[in-house]
Amino acid sequence: MKSLVLLLAVLTAATLWRAGTATRTPAPPETPLAVSQSLDDDAPPLEPEENLPGVKGRERVLVVGHRLRYTFELDLRTHTEHPPGTRASLHTGWSGLLELTYLGAEGAQHLFSGRLVPTRLVVNAGETPAAGDAALRALRGRFERPVYVGQDVRGRVMAVHFDAAQDAAARRLVRLLLASTQFVAEEGARWSTEEPDSRGDLEAVYRAGGSANTYVKTKRRYLRAGSAVLPRLQGHLDFTLFADGHVREATGSEVVELGGGGTGLPRIREETRVALTNVGVDYRLSSLRPFESTRATLRSERLTELAGMEGAKLGARALLLGEELERVLDGARDAGVRNAAALSMGTLAKALEVPEPGRSQVLVEGLLRRCRAGTLEPEVCLDALARAGAPAGLAYVKSSLAHPDTDVRGAATEALSAIPGAAVDALLDQVMLGDPSSRVRTLAVKAVSQRVAGAHLEALARVLRAERSERVRIEVVRLLGHLRTVEPPTVALLRDVAANDGSANVRALAASLLDE
Repeated sequence: MKSLVLLLAVLTAATLWRAGTATRTPAPPETPLAVSQSLDDDAPPLEPEENLPGVKGRERVLVVGHRLRYTFELDLRTHTEHPPGTRASLHTGWSGLLELTYLGAEGAQHLFSGRLVPTRLVVNAGETPAAGDAALRALRGRFERPVYVGQDVRGRVMAVHFDAAQDAAARRLVRLLLASTQFVAEEGARWSTEEPDSRGDLEAVYRAGGSANTYVKTKRRYLRAGSAVLPRLQGHLDFTLFADGHVREATGSEVVELGGGGTGLPRIREETRVALTNVGVDYRLSSLRPFESTRATLRSERLTELAGMEGAKLGARALLLGEELERVLDGARDAGVRNAAALSMGTLAKALEVPEPGRSQVLVEGLLRRCRAGTLEPEVCLDALARAGAPAGLAYVKSSLAHPDTDVRGAATEALSAIPGAAVDALLDQVMLGDPSSRVRTLAVKAVSQRVAGAHLEALARVLRAERSERVRIEVVRLLGHLRTVEPPTVALLRDVAANDGSANVRALAASLLDE
């Protein structure tokens, strides 16, 4: 992790002012309760509680012990074209049963226990039945223990915690299934989200369907991925929700294309088809104790395979670093040392977001407490909260947008870009249209360029009509040029700018983007 050097510098400084202080010995960890496998499976079912009618996603009813049982069909077909015209194909297919049981919240994550029972495994159609049966039995064996899935309040998959026995093939199945059936909710009848899959972070658009509790999801484009050239993406899924906001059914497909063209790489086309069907709902005695008792042996990962697990690599050392940083913040006389500790705490909170969400939340709350008390400068607080990227910091960041100092408002605008959610999108629109500083308005446009931009098109069009600063309009035009292949309205906006903008520089830039 790139901030380790900063962490070490902070800790070295801390030893100077703490010289002679007795070392605090942490209390021994509480021995976890012995938990048998029967906690979730053999306990008598509880009577289900009455569900609230017609909620969706972020308003879903979460009750500890609520278990959803599904059947799934998942097929991945990969076609690779090698010059000069040779082609190779691979088909991998899975079917089975999936159970998701809600265990409770830890930090900003809602944790579910996931049990999979594969009933079909196909790797190309030409394999012998004996080989296929052996592979299926081996895959089943890897899911004798559960996986644990962490979601945020909107349903976005934040973390997957695998048992040591679950190898790369088993983890791949879980990632594909979760990414293909992920429902991330916002308010309204139509909304855009940024969400992860196994390749990177993508933009998806949701809209209400023709009947109650039905929604259509369109995967549009990758915002970030592990490759230098972003894969091309097109996907369409239909969702039906229960009245309590949980997914009832999901069906659809997506196509991802890589390479080809002028890249000099083989052209790869991957098509994924999925069908998830609920076959039962019940309630079981459940808690976080099984997860907590096995946490040390679990492999905690993000949904994206290529994302580095910095927090997992740090392990228990991260907890000690967090305690040390808090002592520096409270005791260091040098403001520079305190500021460096605050920035490192924000970075550490982000690194712990997946493997230790509770500890990550504690660090963010500690930062906020010191920021509200005024022991840290506002710009330092905002930079630290930007590094943490936690929704818990949104209220402080929002209040900083009204600060009389332009630099503070600019830091708050940059911090918004790291926090997910539609509430942040609305704030960025307000800053673009209303901040008195052209520099801050420019920063807001740059922040929008790093997020799902479909939600901002109306505000961007208003900026082009009303904005006096050439610098701000240039940033908007650059953003529209980047979006012109995925957002058809941007072409009309660029044409209008090329013909009518009062600045020759802005007109020339719009014209050049239209000609690309």
